[in-house]
Amino acid sequence: MVKKPNNAEETMIIVREAIRYIRGHKDTATWHHANVHGLISAFSIVGLLERAHIKRLNIEADDALERITLAHFPKPDI
Repeated sequence: MVKKPNNAEETMIIVREAIRYIRGHKDTATWHHANVHGLISAFSIVGLLERAHIKRLNIEADDALERITLAHFPKPDI
């Protein structure tokens, strides 16, 4: 079980670990992608992530899924 992060830096480390898991598991990549977005949402609700962090992590998660499934997601401007 992951301990609750205390700040944005620790939060981003946890989310990036989850994003790495997307890249390594093609058969369950979309499921893990949804879980990563859930993590990002949950951490933003409790105030651990700022808007810039949220956008960047969402794009990283989408990129990871795109690489493994060859899907395409439109990118918002940062």
